[in-house]
Amino acid sequence: NEKFKSSIAYYQNKLKLALIGQSLFGQEVYTNVRKQGHKVVGVFTVPDKDGKADPLAVVAEKDGTPVFKFPRWRVKGKPIPEVVEAYKAVGAELNVMPFCSQFIPMNVIDFPKHGSIIYHPSILPRHRGASAINWTLIEGDKKAGFSIFWADDGLDTGPILLQKECPVEPNDTVDTLYNRFLFPEGIKAMVEAVQLIADGKAPKIPQSEEGASYEGIQKKSNAKVNMAQPTEVIHNWIRGHDKVPGAWAVIDGKPVTLYSSSMLSGSVPTGQPIEVEGASQPGLIAKSGLILFGSDGKALQVKNLQFEDGKMIPASKYFSSEETASLDLTDDEKKMAEEIRVIWKGILSNVPAIDDTTDFFKSGAASMDVVRLVEELKQKCGGVQLQNEDVYMATTFQSFIQMFVRRLRGEDQEEELVTPLTALKFAELTVKAGIPKGVINIVPGSGGLVGQRMSDHNDIRKLGFTGSTPIGKQIMKSCAVSNLKKVSLELGGKSPLIIFSDCDMDKAVRMGMSSVYFNKGENCIAAGRLFVEESIHDEYIRRVVEEIKKMKIGDPLDRSTDHGPQNHKAHLDKLVEYCEIGVKEGAMLVYGGRQVDRPGFFMEPTVFTDVEDHMFIAKEESFGPVMVVSKFKDGDVDGVLSRANNTEFGLASGVFTRDINKAMYVSERLEAGTVFVNTYNKTDVAAPFGGFKQSGFGKDLGEEALHEYLRTKAVTVEY
Repeated sequence: NEKFKSSIAYYQNKLKLALIGQSLFGQEVYTNVRKQGHKVVGVFTVPDKDGKADPLAVVAEKDGTPVFKFPRWRVKGKPIPEVVEAYKAVGAELNVMPFCSQFIPMNVIDFPKHGSIIYHPSILPRHRGASAINWTLIEGDKKAGFSIFWADDGLDTGPILLQKECPVEPNDTVDTLYNRFLFPEGIKAMVEAVQLIADGKAPKIPQSEEGASYEGIQKKSNAKVNMAQPTEVIHNWIRGHDKVPGAWAVIDGKPVTLYSSSMLSGSVPTGQPIEVEGASQPGLIAKSGLILFGSDGKALQVKNLQFEDGKMIPASKYFSSEETASLDLTDDEKKMAEEIRVIWKGILSNVPAIDDTTDFFKSGAASMDVVRLVEELKQKCGGVQLQNEDVYMATTFQSFIQMFVRRLRGEDQEEELVTPLTALKFAELTVKAGIPKGVINIVPGSGGLVGQRMSDHNDIRKLGFTGSTPIGKQIMKSCAVSNLKKVSLELGGKSPLIIFSDCDMDKAVRMGMSSVYFNKGENCIAAGRLFVEESIHDEYIRRVVEEIKKMKIGDPLDRSTDHGPQNHKAHLDKLVEYCEIGVKEGAMLVYGGRQVDRPGFFMEPTVFTDVEDHMFIAKEESFGPVMVVSKFKDGDVDGVLSRANNTEFGLASGVFTRDINKAMYVSERLEAGTVFVNTYNKTDVAAPFGGFKQSGFGKDLGEEALHEYLRTKAVTVEY
């Protein structure tokens, strides 16, 4: 039967593969092609370095796959006969080259029945050569991507099998671009390419020479920043060299390498001037980092600096000469330090023993080892989340432990904005209202310090938290590790609002705007995405824009003001970046998207339409005055429900329709803790409030909220 035939085809359309390459990328491609049923008959990778095998070799040897570690395939341009014969003996039908740093002879490339395919991290023919990701950023490309092509005797010139692309975000680095898209999607595409070849469906599309470019490998010697250029060009140069080889400039008379660059929008922060060779004006050391100015007068910010001796510091600490006092570790912290020592030893297997002076990088660690270290610490050491750059700033074991413990204690966090006066005023009013002492206690301080200590404290048995999903996860983990305390979480949202064509249009426009722009969008249940039925979509957008133009932007304490400022500059910068991503992904910016040119952190009320489900702004919360609108086909109730529920959040939702049966049908099927019908933001102290999925669990308000702070006990008595 047909089912049996397809089953036979599944097993027939599999290939014998030789994997030629290295790195974690090669390891993942190897693992995934084997999962698809292909047989890897040989792995050809690089020799061990400092006693450490390449990740591809490690996993292949564990599986019993033949592994060959040839130092080279050619001598003086000629293939080494015994190496070529060892390769031919495995009998591969296709060479798969996910990441290969060696020169492979053409009699190896052409030997298999199906030839050889190579992964290249650029949209060929652009950026041929070994530094393709770097040059994608250096050249300011708006799109990045990768190509899988058939190997020929040219340099990245063979016919294209498949290509995939993604937008370059404003502050992407080589690492973020690689980790977000080029690595995960590249692995999937390599597996897809192998199967296309197995099925006889793989195309061979000749590369055009139009738009072709070849750039050489960037080295430290030619990575100096030319400061006499526009700011965005400087920014692209810095991020295109981050982390390797590192763009550098002469600052305060010394060569300094620059990391983590981002464009500044809005006002420039105050700071201490510092001389920058070749710049049109001095830089500034501010609380947020080093501020640099291009020839156009615009500014960028650099977060981290590295000196010639290898020491890396936060740029904001450049003028801080004081040494940080060494911490005395508790018994539990000493125990954790030993666990970290074991992790270091597992990575630095070539080092006989890890002592306080062992340097992570001088012992042979590379960037992929940084990723492994960060992930293992996250899993094994209380969920502390480090960034890769933290490892670069504390390279010896002793300095790393000191940094880690400070982070664990909450003493090494960036300065947080704390606003205690409202809470303290509330406490004062509770005393006047006669609430007994000790019932309500206010502890001012940052979440990173006070909140973490409360999560960890063994005398606390119940914790409630309102905030972001990542922090909620950290709190939940701390509550579990400490004393398994009960926890309720009210976290992030991307609440859908569905507007049907049979709605009261006046009310839908008014309440739809309120659902997004109330409290300038800083509202956990804000309608993060509007779905408007196709037949009324254009009219709805037209009327919304008309109403936005009437809104008064100004002092939030003025009762006539419709729209006030965001809480702080970092939030404003993120909103501007959020809108820039929306535009780059192809959403239509109908109105706004910019900072208002006036004192304060004002963002224009913004409207996007033509937003597709896969876009960043369709999935991520803005927490600002950004209306994100998608249309849906007339009458497609189940279709729009499926799209509205296709999110990891489930805090609130809404529906506008005059048909009560439709309203009840939709309300029952929306996966959210609150559903508003023909209204929005209308909560009541008697109605339970809380989210589903990654918007949290537990309830505030209503009788159910009391149960969060009660325990049920069963007492059985026998007389």
